[in-house]
Amino acid sequence: MTETFVRVGGAPGSLHLSSWSQGIVLFEIAAGLLDDDPMLRPQRHIMIEHKASWTTLADGLPAYDRPSLIRLRAVAASRR
Repeated sequence: MTETFVRVGGAPGSLHLSSWSQGIVLFEIAAGLLDDDPMLRPQRHIMIEHKASWTTLADGLPAYDRPSLIRLRAVAASRR
């Protein structure tokens, strides 16, 4: 897996690109960095161990801490 962190447009934030040899590529962008509606909707909450203590995840989406997310990605990669 390759992970790259970059700054785009001078904004403080990062684009996280993960790629596996099987051709799977994931882009993770903090939603707060977006200026316009990306026409995509969230599929899951990730890295929830870093969320603010007062944040409640009540939208019904699955939530993953880092170890759970790594396992999820490994399973997805093994199926392709």
